[in-house]
Amino acid sequence: MRERRSLQDRPWEEEMLHWAKDGSLHGTVSPPADGRRRSTTTDGWCPGWALELQRKYLSNILGPHHDDDEDAGPHRHG
Repeated sequence: MRERRSLQDRPWEEEMLHWAKDGSLHGTVSPPADGRRRSTTTDGWCPGWALELQRKYLSNILGPHHDDDEDAGPHRHG
């Protein structure tokens, strides 16, 4: 948990290239070649992966979100 909190305090590291826990490649910038682990915890967790996982979970629970539906509101009858 300490590793995760530390990463959340350094959000810019998510832009450095790294492999997330699910094997997907995140980031757009090459990290420094000093050998220090950045962007992920020792088990591969990263804030971007966690956010993707949360979005997928919520999408499965709530259904897909459509921007067109925002104007209609929940009680508008056609």
